[in-house]
Amino acid sequence: SMRSLFYNCQALKEIKGATYFNTTSVTDMACMFYNCQNLDMTKLVEDLDTRSVTDMSYMFYSCEKLTTLNINKRGYIWDKASWQKVNSMFKYCSNLKTIYCNEDLSKSTTITDGTEMFAYCSSLVGGKGTTSGGSGLAMAHPDNSLVPGYFTGEETSTNQLYKIVVGDILHVRYDKESTLMGGISINYNLNEDDRNAVKTIKIDPAVANAQITSIDYAFYNLSNMTKVEGLQYIKTEYVTSMKYLFYAPLSKQYTATKIIPPTSQHRIICSKVAPL
Repeated sequence: SMRSLFYNCQALKEIKGATYFNTTSVTDMACMFYNCQNLDMTKLVEDLDTRSVTDMSYMFYSCEKLTTLNINKRGYIWDKASWQKVNSMFKYCSNLKTIYCNEDLSKSTTITDGTEMFAYCSSLVGGKGTTSGGSGLAMAHPDNSLVPGYFTGEETSTNQLYKIVVGDILHVRYDKESTLMGGISINYNLNEDDRNAVKTIKIDPAVANAQITSIDYAFYNLSNMTKVEGLQYIKTEYVTSMKYLFYAPLSKQYTATKIIPPTSQHRIICSKVAPL
C-alpha cells in the first residue's frame, strides 16, 4: 500500500529516487500525494505502474503544481483494469489544464465511485475545449463533438467511417474522432444493450465523402429503431455487399417504407452488388 505516503507534505518540492518504487503489487494509492501543494509530479508519475491498484481516491487532491498529466495506458503503465475508486482523484487541482487519455472511464465496469473526480479543477480544459459539464466520472472520457469530456485524446491521422451509440441515437460518421468516441466499424455488430437502445439512426453529411464498398451488418438487429435521418449521405455506387443491412427478427420487423421513404433522394444504387 502507498496510501497517504506523502499525505499533507505541503512544503515538499522534490522526491529523489522515485524511479526505484516498484508498484506492480500496490493496490492502494489513495491520498498518496494529498495536499502536496508545491510538488511538481508531472514527470514523477508519468510511468506509474497501476496494474493492481483499486483505490485512487484523493490521490492528487489539492496538488496545485500539477498542470498536465498523461494517464494513457502503455502496457502496465497507467493500467486502469483494476480501478474501483477514483472519487476526488483530482479535486482542487486548480492549475491542472490537460489530462491526456484516450480511454473512456465513464463506461468502466469496475469503477464504483467517481464522485467529484474533477471538482474545483477550474483550469481543466478538454481536448475540444470543454470547460464545464459536471465534476464526476461521467466527464472522464476524451472530449469530442458529440459528448463533452475533460480528457484530451488523440485523433486518427485520417478520416474513418464508424458508428457510435449515444443515448437512443446511432450516429454514423466519417471523420478523425473515432478514437475519441470509442466508435466501431460500420460493419461490426453493436452489443446487445446498444442495439436495444437505438430508436433513431443519424447519418452525418460527411459520410457522403466516404467511398464505401460494404455496408454489411451496418444496422443489424436494431429491433426498436423507427427512424433514419440522412440515409441519402450513404453513397452506394461502389458498394458490393449489403448483407443483413436492415436485418431484424420477424417478430419485430419495422416497416421499410417508414425507414426508407420512396423518394428520389433516398434511392439506393445497387449496380455493383452481387445478386442476392
